[in-house]
Amino acid sequence: PSASWEDARASSGSIDIIPSYNFITRLLKHASYQSAVEEVASGIFDRTFLHRPEFEPPSSLSIGIDRDEDIAWREGCICTGIRMAIQKDRGLAFEVSFEGGAETPGARENIDASYFTERPIIIGPRYSTATPTLLIDGAPADDSIGLFELEFRWLRGLIFDSRTLDPVAYRDEGRCSVSGSIRWSWSQRTRDRILAYYAMSEISLSLEFIGRDLGAGNNERLLLSIPNAIFQGTPPNIRGAGSRL
Repeated sequence: PSASWEDARASSGSIDIIPSYNFITRLLKHASYQSAVEEVASGIFDRTFLHRPEFEPPSSLSIGIDRDEDIAWREGCICTGIRMAIQKDRGLAFEVSFEGGAETPGARENIDASYFTERPIIIGPRYSTATPTLLIDGAPADDSIGLFELEFRWLRGLIFDSRTLDPVAYRDEGRCSVSGSIRWSWSQRTRDRILAYYAMSEISLSLEFIGRDLGAGNNERLLLSIPNAIFQGTPPNIRGAGSRL
């Protein structure tokens, strides 16, 4: 963790994580509103998460950092931002920003390695992870993602007791911003979509990751959907060599 500030009562900072499909489910359940859940097969669920400012997200997180001798706990944490990035043949990396309570040392637990059966999300053949599919306004942008970065920021913060300075609650002002960048191989099929860049008109983006087989025709799956987006910058920012954008 990298701490931006810390005193006797509270802390804030960020943690870098290589997540699995199940881990992302837990994190999004805290950060966003779970609008729908369906058990598509025994023990296999399809969950939808949305930014819904009229609903409060679930309760706070407890973050524990294993220091070999003990575990440094920070309780009452809220997620204020998630930055994710991935390159071909590498894992989907998360930087999770948070605010929370002060560090509280706790006893180190006996960890059974057999519990850790989850696998990271990777672009490439490892772990039977298929190449992600990028759609622009519903049209395939091609089958090769070179670089993908996406950042979510929520306007949230802790509320402190005026006498003890202990964090007692958090405020959520109901605002969420999304920004990022994507590099991909493109063809004439997506040329008309690229022209939206010059017009600065709204487009929809969706990126889907497919993981290992779960049986009964189901797979691990992560679908990121941004219904209203615009390209930023000036047209010369489109550059590349050959068929690369």
